[in-house]
Amino acid sequence: MNTITEPKILELPKNKESRGYLTYIEKDLHIPFKIERAVWRYDLPMEEMPVGYACKNSEQLIIPLTGSLEVLVTNGKNTSTFFLNKAFKGLYIPPEYWVKMKNFSSNSMILLLGSEKYNEEEYVYEHYEFLKLKNHE
Repeated sequence: MNTITEPKILELPKNKESRGYLTYIEKDLHIPFKIERAVWRYDLPMEEMPVGYACKNSEQLIIPLTGSLEVLVTNGKNTSTFFLNKAFKGLYIPPEYWVKMKNFSSNSMILLLGSEKYNEEEYVYEHYEFLKLKNHE
């Protein structure tokens, strides 16, 4: 069972080889959830993405494969900002956190890993709906 209750930077294995660096994720060793979904985003706008979102049940890990970005996360009371720019470090986000990504560098590509298969009902795209979900209205 996962005991991480707040967003946190997780360091993944990083091995130097003659051909460059190698980073990997193995089941039950490097992240606190079973991966059910992998999504990568690229050709990202250099400003902020037009929408934020929250997942009701899914845990996430955001890994910057190339470039850098800022991620703002809030539980409705406390807000934190994380700067991601290392392909061997990912931002773990528990369920029920609002996520807003911005300030992408040119040629950024991010990998998002999720603990749940895609289900449109799982996502909240309106901040006021997120606040209702968190009972902070």
